[in-house]
Amino acid sequence: MNRYLMILLVFATFGACKTTTISESVEAEEKIFSYSKSPCFGRCPTYSITLLNDGTLKYNGKAHAKKLGTYETQLSEADMKYVKNELKNIDMVALSKRPPDNVADGSSTHFVYEVPNPSLSVSWMGGLPKDLVELVNWLEKINREAQWTKISDPKNTGGYETSEISNQLLVQFKEGTDAEEWIKAYSGVGAKLKKEIDASKNMWLISFDETLVGPYKFLRNVQGDPAVLSASQNKKLINR
Repeated sequence: MNRYLMILLVFATFGACKTTTISESVEAEEKIFSYSKSPCFGRCPTYSITLLNDGTLKYNGKAHAKKLGTYETQLSEADMKYVKNELKNIDMVALSKRPPDNVADGSSTHFVYEVPNPSLSVSWMGGLPKDLVELVNWLEKINREAQWTKISDPKNTGGYETSEISNQLLVQFKEGTDAEEWIKAYSGVGAKLKKEIDASKNMWLISFDETLVGPYKFLRNVQGDPAVLSASQNKKLINR
């Protein structure tokens, strides 16, 4: 009897350890927030920074940034404690409802708090929202001064340059948003759903009538829509 009991205890202990390891691995990969700067009709730095639950900070420099390609660094326990305390003091629900900035031809900045379900996001093109000043300034300081480890070079477009398609947007909707219902609110400017790009991310290609609304204005309006997670101009490849 004791022999069988010992065997059962060994298997029970092994199973428990294995489950804990898998759980911790999944939890470590969960995002806390993402911070990104989108392209403009010029040479604006375009990059994104994502913080994971285990303290890994991931950077992806896409264009006109000091670092191009993907990089990683590890935050200290003190830094992680600071981030979590700052996020507790920020009213992301209120920020996610702020109206869009009215700035022509500018790079937009996006901050997405990934912990809630669904996530909460805020975008701006002019002044930085005051509730995010300390956190964003801290993040940009980390971006400049951290010891980054390069993971990969920037993606190659195969000898092609990109050019904006002024009457088309790539739009990622928040979870639960019905794109077919959403587009009806913009029927006055001839907005149409052209193609579903990625069903898992609720991402669509949409078009609109430039004679009814300017590309910059429409992009800003869509970026500020509470049902939209991100929006950017569609691009085409041009042979150099």
